[in-house]
Amino acid sequence: MVKYAVHVAGREVEVAFDPRRPGCAWIDGVAVAADCQQVGSQPVFSLLVDGRAYELVVQDVPGEGLRIGVGGALYDVAVEDERARELARLAGRRGEAGGETPVKAPMPGLVVSVAVSPGDEVAAHQRLLILEAMKMENELRAPRAGRVRAVHVGPGEKVEQGRLLVVLD
Repeated sequence: MVKYAVHVAGREVEVAFDPRRPGCAWIDGVAVAADCQQVGSQPVFSLLVDGRAYELVVQDVPGEGLRIGVGGALYDVAVEDERARELARLAGRRGEAGGETPVKAPMPGLVVSVAVSPGDEVAAHQRLLILEAMKMENELRAPRAGRVRAVHVGPGEKVEQGRLLVVLD
């Protein structure tokens, strides 16, 4: 089973797929018949859920997630896979809604890039930095909206697991 946390319109929805059962998905634990196909080479998708058809226009918004147009409405969507959720848990960055929130390295690695500076306002799930570990790039994202109080690392810097990277207010 492959699970995703989908953050949309201020709520989190769990979406799961079983590769052995094509055409089936689980949304917050409820099984639905589902199929999604890209239409041509454009970022347009045909989504069929429980017999209802939807046309989605998907735009990647760097550092923020996806902007999806469906039925004349636009939605900002952040998708987090199981691996990203585990990295977030290990980093201890699922902070409270307010107060100081430290973002720590979930594993040793190399800071590839830093997308924020002290004083920046960030949205929940916005990319803060990219950490390379075991030849894989891992995006570390803001656990909540807030202001960047401090950035303790820079590109090219090696860090150990648990090292303080960014602090949000």
